[in-house]
Amino acid sequence: MEKLMQASLVGDVTALLGLLPDDTLFDQMVRPPVTQTPLHVASLRGHTAFASEMLRVKPELSRTRNHDGYYPIHLASMWGRVDIVREMVAADKSLAHLCDVNGHTALHCAAANNQVEVLEALLKEEPGLAREVTGQGETALHVALKNFMIGAATHLIAHCKDILNVADGSRNTALHYAAARKQVQEPFDHQI
Repeated sequence: MEKLMQASLVGDVTALLGLLPDDTLFDQMVRPPVTQTPLHVASLRGHTAFASEMLRVKPELSRTRNHDGYYPIHLASMWGRVDIVREMVAADKSLAHLCDVNGHTALHCAAANNQVEVLEALLKEEPGLAREVTGQGETALHVALKNFMIGAATHLIAHCKDILNVADGSRNTALHYAAARKQVQEPFDHQI
């Protein structure tokens, strides 16, 4: 297992391919407690070729949470690893809808971290993601505004104007969030 994790840290696809005949390595990865799989590491570090190969040989790793409660697609979204996000969604569109331990989809994670290129990639493949809400009823727009991510908020508004009026669990719309943070002007210019 250690060799496989080392390979994921540096994105060594050749080492990964050399370890493939040892099925026991892959079985160990999904046995609880899972702390981190090589796919999590590759997603975090941006090793696209390694992540792509892991998706091919062990697709179930894409549905494994790490010790922090994140799936690999969430880590790739948070860190702006757009090519890995594209690979994952191309392999299985339902990955875009997985919720992490906080109830966030990959789109929520991208919005919270102002990863506009990831937002664009996710919304291109799964436009309905913009309307998905967390357990607290927050859209990705709510999350972007809560985290002062104006670029992400502006992009989300341009993509899906009808989320402007979605109220969260506390009955606050995106405009409430923006007003409370004195962010009204910029993301809402020409939108309302």
